[in-house]
Amino acid sequence: MEVKTKVGSNLLISTTNLDADYTSNTLIQTRKALLEPVSSINGTTSKFFYTLDAKADGSKNQTTDVTPYVAYNEDVTLANAVAGKAKYDDNFNKAYGLGDTDGQFTSSNNTLTTDDPARDGTGFGYVDYTFYLKATTDATNQEIRMTQCDIDKNGSSALKTDGTDGVDNDEAWRVAIFAYDVTSTKAGTGVYTATDIADVAANQKGLIGMTGAAYFNNTAVSTTTAKAAVVNNGSSGVVLDTIDDANVTKYYKVVVRLWLEGEDTTCNSRTYAALTDMYSLDLKFELGQGTAVQNISTNTFDADRTSGKTFTGDQYDATFGE
Repeated sequence: MEVKTKVGSNLLISTTNLDADYTSNTLIQTRKALLEPVSSINGTTSKFFYTLDAKADGSKNQTTDVTPYVAYNEDVTLANAVAGKAKYDDNFNKAYGLGDTDGQFTSSNNTLTTDDPARDGTGFGYVDYTFYLKATTDATNQEIRMTQCDIDKNGSSALKTDGTDGVDNDEAWRVAIFAYDVTSTKAGTGVYTATDIADVAANQKGLIGMTGAAYFNNTAVSTTTAKAAVVNNGSSGVVLDTIDDANVTKYYKVVVRLWLEGEDTTCNSRTYAALTDMYSLDLKFELGQGTAVQNISTNTFDADRTSGKTFTGDQYDATFGE
């Protein structure tokens, strides 16, 4: 998926957190990863789970099924620049028949480390898009808001699960947004690596799904929290922070995490197998302007919206969306 992140007035964006690299241009980040369904109630790194006894439609009867949920844990090192990953879960891959007999990968059998379109590389539970925001206030109590989160699907060439043209009603996408104030530690001086900000629940500023997203089972994994209360959480929408004072500059590390919620009633592997490379995600952040989003919007497109441009890795585009 290609993610385009735009910023509004008094916000700048960078992938390096170096002052000289901050820009107002749109950031385009591409990730190529084989996603397998997982389940999470908050999107934090250590709180993803998967099951091996899901039924054909993706459901799992948590009362009678004997196979428990298993923790998804990326702890085996394998650099995969295309997916933006340094580690993967070998047991997870073994469960899905990926890699060798132990679910292990090397550079020779992990095709997703190259531009090879083959889909037999490492499987992941989620992918991250990481960047930094620099905010300079011109008033008091200004909020940094996510004002757009739009998953677009190529309606002209996509296929439904029955093989006909069109796009299925797929609401299993989930996006969790994490933000951490690095002003006091890494203010414009370089990448912040002291901690995984997406493994701290307090850094999660929103977990959103599409309108109408629902679960097969309303009991969340390993908790008594109702899943229905988790999706689209927060009546005020996604707000990264409120800056109290005017004429203040602050820096934030942001992680946008994307996955397919395996407990969603529309999560069916046939849907996504037929829609490879058909998605893009458009984001926008604004300081003190716009309405904070509470869910993922979606639409279809028929043309190449980048006007023939090919983006790889992390790049900036001064014209997209203008």
